[in-house]
Amino acid sequence: MRYFFHISYKGTNYSGWQRQSSAISIQQVIEETLAKLFDDTIYIVGCGRTDAGVHARQYYFHVDISDFPEYDLVYKLNKMLPRDIAVYDIKPVADNASARLDATSRQYTYHIHTSKKPFQVGGSTFIDPPIDIGLMSEALSILTQESDYSAFCKTPEKHNTCICHIDLAKIEVNDAGDEYVITIRGNRFLRAMMRIIVYRVINVGTGNLSLENFKRYFSHGNEGQQVLLMPPQGLYLDEVRYSDRGDV
Repeated sequence: MRYFFHISYKGTNYSGWQRQSSAISIQQVIEETLAKLFDDTIYIVGCGRTDAGVHARQYYFHVDISDFPEYDLVYKLNKMLPRDIAVYDIKPVADNASARLDATSRQYTYHIHTSKKPFQVGGSTFIDPPIDIGLMSEALSILTQESDYSAFCKTPEKHNTCICHIDLAKIEVNDAGDEYVITIRGNRFLRAMMRIIVYRVINVGTGNLSLENFKRYFSHGNEGQQVLLMPPQGLYLDEVRYSDRGDV
């Protein structure tokens, strides 16, 4: 039978979600832990990839388990997994349910701060002030009006299409005016898309990129420019939504 696992993780110590041959990943750690419990090879399918150092507050994967244990599997896994990976819930789903393909939207947040804060290290990215939140908001509003994100992808040639639909893009600031959160929700995200978007939005806010040139990326592409992106530590996968069928 197939099950959806609801988890979260801090990605600082990992090379990303996907299993790799030369570096430790979240997928590998979970699969090896499940293999110990079930004394069998276990393969899990995640709801998407996250880069090295990126975090997930909400993440789902599915796995087929023929003989589900009677003991509390959530408790057992949390005792065995590292402290930076947590399991919250396990739910049975239809045999053809897919944590990746059935997701209808994903929401990311990117956290930045503009004053020195030691406890933000590893979970937020420092940006030299000042930045113009009004200009950044205008740049973010453009995202919901566009659909071709080939200029905001690290490897557009590897995708059949770079069409994405963003239905939420906003920036919020704390009362002290030194912590910012950029939130973007869409039906799909391309490789490094969120980190490229945030890099360019911040450049708009610091005056290094005009709104006109930001919008120009959608019609003229990168025009030979080097694609730069924000560091991973400020990025979080915050929410994954599924259809109303009640699987999750």
